[in-house]
Amino acid sequence: MLIILLFVFLIVIFLLIVMFRYKSTAFMRQKRLLEQEKIIHAQENQINEKENQLLQEQLESKNRELGSKALEMLRYNETISSIIAKLDSLNNSLDNHPDAENSIKDIIRDLENHTKQNIWNEFEKIFKNIHSDFYNKLLEICPGLTASEIKTAALLKLNLTTKEIAAIAFKSEGGIKTTRYRLRKKLGLTNDDKLVPFLMQI
Repeated sequence: MLIILLFVFLIVIFLLIVMFRYKSTAFMRQKRLLEQEKIIHAQENQINEKENQLLQEQLESKNRELGSKALEMLRYNETISSIIAKLDSLNNSLDNHPDAENSIKDIIRDLENHTKQNIWNEFEKIFKNIHSDFYNKLLEICPGLTASEIKTAALLKLNLTTKEIAAIAFKSEGGIKTTRYRLRKKLGLTNDDKLVPFLMQI
């Protein structure tokens, strides 16, 4: 009887040792898996950070390109405005020459129309490439915006001043201020809400 009990005791001890080793092996395996998962997770985070950094750098580069294009528009429009002013002055000095006056007025009108349309189309193409969802999101917030208000909103998103926007859009500073006021009202902004930061977040 004693031998049988001893034998059973030894079997139990053996089984306990086997179970302990099995659990120990399983625990070590799980620990290694967790460590590998942590390494993989850390690597994924590094990759995501690098991708985000690259995207941010690309966005900043494109925004600089867009800012350069806006400044180019500004300089170009200032040059055209200077030419138009000189033509107006010349036109005023041509008394009793209706044909010449009409020709100069036609030149001025063509210059203004050509400059406004072509320059804006080029700017808008770059703008849409960088901020592809801006117009859609803006119109989702406020579908009733006019073309002039949308253009002004796009230029405000670049943090341009009222004077710069006026020169680019061939409008007076007062006209741009009025458009800004209408934008604020239509977008439902309060006195405490700032228009430019709001547009920059869209």
